Amino acid sequence: MIDLLKTEPAKVTEVVDEAPGLKTFVLEPRAPMEFDPGQFVLVSRHGVGESVFAISSHPSEGARIAVSVQAVGKHTNVLHELDPGESVGLRGPYGNSFPIDEWRGKRVHVIGGGIGLAPLRPVIYSLLDRKNEFEGLTLVYGARLPELLVYKPELESWKSGMDVHLTVDEATNGWTGKVGVVPKIVTDLKLAPSNAVAVICGPPVMIRFGHIALKDLGFKDEQIYTTLEMRMKCGVGLCGRCNVDHRYICKDGPVFRMDEIDSLG
Repeated sequence: MIDLLKTEPAKVTEVVDEAPGLKTFVLEPRAPMEFDPGQFVLVSRHGVGESVFAISSHPSEGARIAVSVQAVGKHTNVLHELDPGESVGLRGPYGNSFPIDEWRGKRVHVIGGGIGLAPLRPVIYSLLDRKNEFEGLTLVYGARLPELLVYKPELESWKSGMDVHLTVDEATNGWTGKVGVVPKIVTDLKLAPSNAVAVICGPPVMIRFGHIALKDLGFKDEQIYTTLEMRMKCGVGLCGRCNVDHRYICKDGPVFRMDEIDSLG
């Protein structure tokens, strides 16, 4: 277990302002870090604390690990003060991953809300790299306001390889796209469940109503994947913070099919 808890230094090479209160940090570990879409890391600042973040970079670029950080507390506020050239502690990757190989030949619907696009970003990279292996790719992504949409340049570039549908709860700043919460857009688009899977991540209320919308369209729980947004601390199943029944979200997840989540009670 000592190796699992070992923290290595990583240099901050780039800081990207994604949205108000949200920054993406590109970190350069001491050695390249291999990871799969859906896995997470823990980032620490000496003397301040440690937090869990989904890896949001391309899986083939393990020499640089990206994490998107929302300033919501003491540790994340301190991280937001980092500049390129400074260092943090980094450990991981941990957890399971999205079974992309199992989706070959199917249409994949990726559904995200707000910062919930972070763990889905490596999924999208992987899908687009292999887009000829799938029947089709769809992204439905939204945020409360236009300025809260993340990864804006990529949202545009992804349109060349997949059907991209962007929405906001409230149109401001000259927004001309869709208006409405993500589950409503899912319903309006009539996403087809035949030979398809759906991957959904975002605020808990969005996941709950997005799940309902997909079920109403005919999706079975076995066709729907998500990541559980539960409080994790140690990342390796020692602290018990994320224990549910006989499982630890950090070790048995964080990626689950909806039928597996039901079994957690």
